[in-house]
Amino acid sequence: MKTEAAKAAQIIRKHLKDNGITAKVTSQNYAGGNSINVKTFDLLPATEKLINEYISQFEYGHFDGMNDSYNYSNVREDIPQVRFVFLNNEFSKELKQKAWDWLRGYYDCLTDAPSNVDDACHFRIKELGIYGDHFLYQELKRDAFWRTQKPRIKVA
Repeated sequence: MKTEAAKAAQIIRKHLKDNGITAKVTSQNYAGGNSINVKTFDLLPATEKLINEYISQFEYGHFDGMNDSYNYSNVREDIPQVRFVFLNNEFSKELKQKAWDWLRGYYDCLTDAPSNVDDACHFRIKELGIYGDHFLYQELKRDAFWRTQKPRIKVA
């Protein structure tokens, strides 16, 4: 017999596959709860947001860190639910390099930045007070870089 976590993970996996999204969906059961981990790859911020909205229905509450308690704020009887649902959208090295190249050309504060994305973690952007890898991650979560990646179609 499947656990609630396994049932919910199966539904999520099917939904993502039916929508053409490559993902690894796993479930865990442990003392005091259960969880689902969804790992996706190179998703647009808007797609990531839609997936997060969809999978959040399978989480029956949320943790309140101020009071160190778990609140049952989303309990539903019509679907299997778990204590926690996590989404991790990983970016490939190729995509990160492409985005880093774009950022270096777009922002004046990156003119001295190293060309290799692997070296971004050692490059401090003085004007912003952060390192290049953090800036890259923030930008991959925004739309500016992604808009440049849309295929352009010339209308006759």
